[in-house]
Parts: sequence; structure tokens; C-alpha cells
Amino acid sequence: MKRLLVAVVLISLTFIPSTTFADSLPSKKKYTYLKGNKTEKELSAKDWFERGTTFHKSGNFDEAIKAYTKTIELDPKFVMAYNNRGEAYRGIGNYQKAIEDYNKAIELNPELSIVFNNRGAAYRKLGNYQEAIKNFDKAIKLNPKLALAYNNRAASYLSLENYQLALIDAEKAIELDTKFAMAYTNRGAAYLNLGNYQKALKEFNKALEIDPQLATAYNNRGLVHRRIGNLKQAIKDYDNAIELNPNLAMAYNNRGAAYHHIGKYEKAIKDYNKLIILEPDLATAYYNRGTAYHQLGNIKKAIEDYKKAARMGFKPAQDTLSSEGIRW
Repeated sequence: MKRLLVAVVLISLTFIPSTTFADSLPSKKKYTYLKGNKTEKELSAKDWFERGTTFHKSGNFDEAIKAYTKTIELDPKFVMAYNNRGEAYRGIGNYQKAIEDYNKAIELNPELSIVFNNRGAAYRKLGNYQEAIKNFDKAIKLNPKLALAYNNRAASYLSLENYQLALIDAEKAIELDTKFAMAYTNRGAAYLNLGNYQKALKEFNKALEIDPQLATAYNNRGLVHRRIGNLKQAIKDYDNAIELNPNLAMAYNNRGAAYHHIGKYEKAIKDYNKLIILEPDLATAYYNRGTAYHQLGNIKKAIEDYKKAARMGFKPAQDTLSSEGIRW
């Protein structure tokens, strides 16, 4: 059998849009249910809203949704309850339900810039970048000082590979908020994709100076180090990214590719395995794992992975199999 072609496809998750929810109502009142002095039947819409934000901040999105729903039942015109429930739905990955809630909030009050920002972030998660940008445009029109919206629009432009516009928006976000770590990360991503590695490195370093827990900045800095040939440092950065966020799929992809490049195929396969668990529909993960298996001489497993990638429409896998007369 002829030697199959090997090509590692690098993909990076270089940005995450930011959203926000209302922490509380503008009131100094302390709701007594938090101290256990009220029964649930005695709770007002405001009380339920406060309960929702408490669950929300702790990451208990399901309970937050229940509390916001009670708020809405008691007060159907409670605008920020719709916004917050939308954010909770976004937290569990139900972006369509989130958009429905943002729509209702906007219907009740079309002047809230943050709701347009949040709806834009939900559209972005669905891959509808043009609709996302329209919402960020509206958020910025309503509040030209909303750094969050500029940052999120930058992220959308990055997804559309419009790096110059992404750069402009990231710079505006930083101008408005010089401590906005994610904006530095997005500006770095723009520089990275424009081939300006030194500037990209500077941006990721700044982001990590501001927020040492920002996993995406480590992942992206690893990409810079890989591009300039410093694979040892790249792997360290991917290690840090994974330690901070064990579910950051593309950090496994990128570390796997780095191990692949230096001939550590078993380690590469281990990372591709984790990537596939996190992103089972990512064709490149199967293709890359197939090339690693091939390098180890495990042609059977290599072909199995090539076939999976080919059936998902990944052309390099299709071409590789076709060149050997193998159907998928």
C-alpha cells in the first residue's frame, strides 16, 4: 500500500464574546428571603429576581431560569428578568431560547444597549455573524462607550476573517477600558492572523498581566510561539490553557498538533481523543488523529479516522482516500 499523505490541520479558538446580566435592581433593600424569613409564596417579583441572580452568579443556570421565570409570572413587564433569563439560557447553550428572551426584553424596552449586545453574542454562538454584528452596531449606537459591544463585534469580525475591522474594534474597546483583558486577546488574535507575531505576543502578554486566569490568552500565545518555531514554549502555553480550562477544545487541538510536529504521536493522539470528546463534529480532529495513527504505522485506525472526516465533508481526507482508491 502506498504511503498516505500526512497533513496536520491547525485550528484555533481565538476569541470568546463577552456578555453580561443585571446583578440586581437599583435598590438598597435587602430581601429577607435570603435570610430564610420568607416562604416562597411570600416572595415578590423582585425577590425572585434577586434569587435568580444569586443562582446565576454561582453558575446554577437551571435554578436561575426557574427563579427568573417566577419573576416574569409575577411581573410580565420585568425587562431585566427576560435579559437575565436569556443569559442563563445562553449559559446552558440554549441560544434560541436566549434570543427569544432578548427579543421580549427589547420589545419592552428598545433602548437597552446591553440587551442588544447580549442578543448579538447569542447570534454569534449560532454562527450568524452578520446578525450578531447588526446587534452590536445597535448596542454601540445606543451606548457609544460600551466597550463590551466593541469587543464582541471585534470577535465577530475575527470569525469572518476581517482582521482589520477586528483590530479597529478591539482598539476601541481598549481605549474605553484599558483593563479589558479579552479585548487585548482579540487585538492579539487580529495581529496573529495578520502575521504580526511580535505585536500579537505583546497583546497576549498584556492580557495575561491583567488576567492570569485567561485560558484563551495562553492558547493564543501558544499559537504565536508555534508560528515562530518555539514549540517548547507553545506546549507550555497550551498546558496552562488546559489547566485553567479543561474544556477548551482548541487548546487540545493545538497541543496535539505541536506534539505531532515533534514526533510525539502517542501524546498527540491523546489530545485528539480529548478534542473529539469535546467537539465530536470537528472533522479536522479525526483527520489529525488519523495522520498520527498513520505515522505510528496503524493504517487500519488511520483509515477509519480518514473515513469519518471524509464523511463529514473534509476535503483533505476525501482526497487522501481517493488517491488510494478507498471509498468512504
